[in-house]
Amino acid sequence: MRLLVLTAASVCLANLAGSLSYAQNKADGPKDNEEWTRLFGNWVAIKGGAYRGVEEPEKDVAKAGHRLVFNGEVLSWYTALKTDPILKGTIKLDPSQTPKALDLTFQRGGEAVVALCIYELNNETLKLCYDEGTRPTEFKTRADAPNLKLYVFKRKN
Repeated sequence: MRLLVLTAASVCLANLAGSLSYAQNKADGPKDNEEWTRLFGNWVAIKGGAYRGVEEPEKDVAKAGHRLVFNGEVLSWYTALKTDPILKGTIKLDPSQTPKALDLTFQRGGEAVVALCIYELNNETLKLCYDEGTRPTEFKTRADAPNLKLYVFKRKN
């Protein structure tokens, strides 16, 4: 009988600890649930992106096959080159900034890299401007900025 009571107490404590852990993770997680819900899912690149000040032709966009998968705070970035993600990292959003800010942290060559991005989310279209080092201030690229890239994605059902 005593073993049964201790086992039940252990289960209760484990459940309480799990609940506290969940509450803590939830508190540390996404602050704007609506924004995270809107980003969740699969996105495919469409015409409208640019690199070094030049808009990418539609045939090149289709050939590259850029695809994003947002799953909570994890972003997986795919291309037509391979079936595994070319980049997988965590994101932090700050939709209170103008334009809205997204930080993407990922590994490159064993080192952590933080890409500073801005984004615009309109219904089924996501515009993402990406740079390393400085956050873009507008949805444009420049010839003298090789790490500055603009992508336009459409939600894939």
